[in-house]
Amino acid sequence: MNPESTFEKDLQDALIAWQEGSHGLNEERTAELLQRVRDDEPFRTALAQQVWTLTQARLSQAPEPRWLELSEVLGIENAGSGNSNEDEEFDATLRAALHDEPSLQPVQGAAKWPWLGLAATIAVAGFLTFYMTMRPTGPEGDLRKSPPLAVLVQVEAAQGGGTWGSQPPASGMNLTAGPLVLKSGRLSLMFASGVVLHVEGPAKLDLLTADRVLCHDGRVRLRVPKGAEGFCIETPGGAVTDLGTELGVSVGKDGNTQVAVFEGEAEASLRIPGQEGVRTELLTAQQSAKLIPSTGEILTTTPDPAGFLPATELHVPPLQLAAGYEEKIIASRPVHYWRMDRLEQGLIPNEVTGAPALRLVGGVRLEPASPESPTARTVGHLGGKTNPGAMSAVEPWLAPGAAHAVEMWFASTTTEQMSLFALTTGKAPNDHLELLELAVRQPGRSPRPGIVRYLTRWPAGSGGGINIYTEPKFLPYQWHHLVAQQTNGKMELYLNGHLVGKAEADPFAPEIPCTIQFGCLRYNEGRAPGQLQRPFAGKMAEVAIYDRLLTSEEIQARAASVR
Repeated sequence: MNPESTFEKDLQDALIAWQEGSHGLNEERTAELLQRVRDDEPFRTALAQQVWTLTQARLSQAPEPRWLELSEVLGIENAGSGNSNEDEEFDATLRAALHDEPSLQPVQGAAKWPWLGLAATIAVAGFLTFYMTMRPTGPEGDLRKSPPLAVLVQVEAAQGGGTWGSQPPASGMNLTAGPLVLKSGRLSLMFASGVVLHVEGPAKLDLLTADRVLCHDGRVRLRVPKGAEGFCIETPGGAVTDLGTELGVSVGKDGNTQVAVFEGEAEASLRIPGQEGVRTELLTAQQSAKLIPSTGEILTTTPDPAGFLPATELHVPPLQLAAGYEEKIIASRPVHYWRMDRLEQGLIPNEVTGAPALRLVGGVRLEPASPESPTARTVGHLGGKTNPGAMSAVEPWLAPGAAHAVEMWFASTTTEQMSLFALTTGKAPNDHLELLELAVRQPGRSPRPGIVRYLTRWPAGSGGGINIYTEPKFLPYQWHHLVAQQTNGKMELYLNGHLVGKAEADPFAPEIPCTIQFGCLRYNEGRAPGQLQRPFAGKMAEVAIYDRLLTSEEIQARAASVR
């Protein structure tokens, strides 16, 4: 048998041992495979990848709570049994493996059940592979490789543990699935669904999926917006599932968990030791409970705010661009350029001589740079649904049919569908020629926040058209550079310097009178701000429009200007 066939045969048998235990292979064959797992790194890596895939598949099909299936998949009979020494010993083994190599020592009981030794070794190898490939990375790497689960939207005197590698926790850092260790300070994470998780160190968590985290110990606070219900915080031996809530969870070193519901409702669940039963308790606003894994009890208690992490207000970080950015934009000869750095007679002036200013409607204000960030840009702040606002050019624009480009910096504060930019004709207020939005849905697919939508319609109208929908490419509380452009119907969409979509549509007719608007689906002069549709919640700055295409080199240079 050639080496390649031997590798595949051993890999297949090892997977049989993993899935079927002592019923799959005899003791001699299992010992042979265990030795190869220990000695052959490429084999161990391939096996770990296969095991992780199988584990994820089983977990995705498991009934709530999924930690019950996890213990079964890993072959750990005493997981959550209340034996703290055994649980701590296993946790220590896994943590050591994540920072070193898979353990070469047989696990307790391996002499009696060799297949369990193989399963545990594969499990540790799988966790190691998972950790090495899914640890926190920089924003650009995540944008080009895989969508992140969450973004660090705020960091307060935080010191991370070993899981951060050489990168200390920093605002704007994208996080994929994997461990998160915080020695001290606070972190605020926002998931793609809009769920916000605040963490106070010392704390140890695992980011599992877009709607699930495992908190080993520490204090966390969860805020879940409408439409994102069902987020779950797993704890030692139990889980707390949101039902439309703001809640706090505090996990002690002994595994005992305190839960307090500040708004809405949540369901606490806890495995009963020695049986398959799971105890549940519905908690409503201003109720609190203590989960005790050793006894399987859920005890209702009087809420004590001092025992939980207080609410944290989130902030978009300052937009800091390299010196001379505005001079480079002017040198590119835009037909419109609104820096959003000042007001003149109540309007945002156009930096292009003779070009129209922007009027402010409703909840729009200019936010100056803070004293702590003197190099930051003043930006336009739009209030979203709570305080709707928009901006509209005071005069029509004769949009060129041959080519044009729209460029801006934006940072959103929600994951809802919102409009950034629109060109509408004078025939009817909802006749769109062009639309640029942050979306949550693509045709034929389930909602996924973080999508950018670029639409053109010719002739202009209220339906139809050609769309570019990106994959989820952004998260709130981060600044993003965006360029949407078209020439003779050929559309291109760039995000953070990267081409993320292109399409072909019918070309526009030349010199079409259009209304330029920002921050809503359409603006009808004289209508109340509360009637604005899809109002943008967040900040904008450095908005420019060109009567030509920008080159990829220009776009990349602009996107790289952020400090």
